[in-house]
Amino acid sequence: MDTKSKLLVADSILNLDSVNEDAMSIKINTLLEIGDHKTARNYFEYFKKEYYSLYSEEFKKSFKDFLN
Repeated sequence: MDTKSKLLVADSILNLDSVNEDAMSIKINTLLEIGDHKTARNYFEYFKKEYYSLYSEEFKKSFKDFLN
């Protein structure tokens, strides 16, 4: 699957389930694959805030946990 398709699939899933770890992982790794490290890191920070707002607890994994 090409990078554009991966991002579309990940974003589609995240629109339905904003804290889906698999989709977040795909999105972060795809952004890193295309060299967009800043956006990948920023998205991870957004994900952590969203997770906290829904569950009132910190997301336990770090950014490094999602690097392939």
